Amino acid sequence: MPNSFTPTAENLSRIGSTVLQPMLAPLAKIARFFPLEPERGELPGLTSQVALATVAPATQTGNTVDFNIGDSTLAAINVPMEMYVQAFGISSYNLSGGGQFAWLAEINARQFAATLWDVVASKFTTGNFGAPVATVAANAFAVGDFETMFAAVPSAERAVVLDSPYFCKVKPLGWFPPSFDACFESNRWSAAGEKVRGVVASPHALVCRWDFPQLAPQGVNLISRDVLTLPALGMAVESSLWIIPATRSYRGAFAVYFGCAVGDATALKLLSSG
Repeated sequence: MPNSFTPTAENLSRIGSTVLQPMLAPLAKIARFFPLEPERGELPGLTSQVALATVAPATQTGNTVDFNIGDSTLAAINVPMEMYVQAFGISSYNLSGGGQFAWLAEINARQFAATLWDVVASKFTTGNFGAPVATVAANAFAVGDFETMFAAVPSAERAVVLDSPYFCKVKPLGWFPPSFDACFESNRWSAAGEKVRGVVASPHALVCRWDFPQLAPQGVNLISRDVLTLPALGMAVESSLWIIPATRSYRGAFAVYFGCAVGDATALKLLSSG
């Protein structure tokens, strides 16, 4: 019987990347992503700290330039981090059944992506970003409300993220400039503040940190360990496959250390359903 481990590991990574990338794509426009820096002695699972430039110095004019001035202001932001693991069993029959394994990988990758989205969505509250700039029911949402949101964050990098009933009311118009601003759909808002159904934000709004968990307990029986890099985010997650000898069972997993914190509280505005 041919070894099915290699194609299984490759398919796990491919399917995981295919699912995670589009589901987490909105985050690329509303948050900045920073990997941990081991050389600084940072430990995954603890509160990490990011220093962000908040104020740029004035631009000098004229023919004489003083290169000794012009420091920016830095602000330290604490980002609490947790390990997130989506582990699932794989039977020997699943290994040889391509369609069954593909469904296992996809449904678990979707759950993993939803969990990471919830970490970020939990920051969408009036306590963090103030009162909603638009309050309207989905059936009454119109272009004027979209324009109100669009104008609420005056940045060339802003993006709008809407719950599905709101998204379908304006997306067909498609009048915003491609690659300049963006509109995304997300149908998961349970972790956000009460009645929050959308946001408009620039990438300054949130700060995210990540690192590889390196699941040591499974290392002895590890079959494969791959890295899934999500290009839009610059974030990487781990895809692994291992065997438990005592039960002769297989496990697959997606894992990452991840955390999110509020960056610029003026760079994100909320949409409420009422």
